[in-house]
Order: sequence, then C-alpha cells, then structure tokens
Amino acid sequence: MKRILVLVYCVAAYAIFFTTLLYAFGFVNDLIVSKSMHSAARPQFLWVLIVDALLLGAFALQHNMTAKR
Repeated sequence: MKRILVLVYCVAAYAIFFTTLLYAFGFVNDLIVSKSMHSAARPQFLWVLIVDALLLGAFALQHNMTAKR
C-alpha cells in the first residue's frame, strides 16, 4: 500500500511540474495561455527600479541577519 501511495504522489508531482513547465513555455512564447509576457502594460522604469531596490534590500537584510547567527 505504501509503494502505491508513493507512486501516486510521484506521478502527481511530475504532472504538476510538467503542467507548470508547459504554462511557462506558453507564457514566454505567447502561445495558448490567456496572459503572456507580452500582454501586460509596461510599468514605468522608476517604479520598477524602486521595487527592485526594496526587494534587494529586504534580501540583503534577511541574509545579513541569518548569517550572523
């Protein structure tokens, strides 16, 4: 019974991964999916720069705090 459950889990995990991979391929290449990389409006450069700087700062702060422990 345990081997069957492991097999079912592995097949489900592989199916989820393969579906995600196919969606990512469609997203990048503008195929079949409803929203693609090219369908969204382009945000302003300054806003993107601020968000990226904040995310990088949050990562640096978290990394610095965990590295000291």
